[in-house]
Amino acid sequence: MACNLVAELRDHGEVDQDSLAATFADRCEPCLGYGAGAFTILQGNAVEAGRR
Repeated sequence: MACNLVAELRDHGEVDQDSLAATFADRCEPCLGYGAGAFTILQGNAVEAGRR
């Protein structure tokens, strides 16, 4: 997730929360040890619908 944040800052010079959330969801890997809540949010409709 930290790499995604660095890439967001590098590419845009600031953090766009919606873009960053979409990146987190796109690159989410369950084997990386995220907690169950994080995985549910990243794979669920909350990110896709733009809800935070």
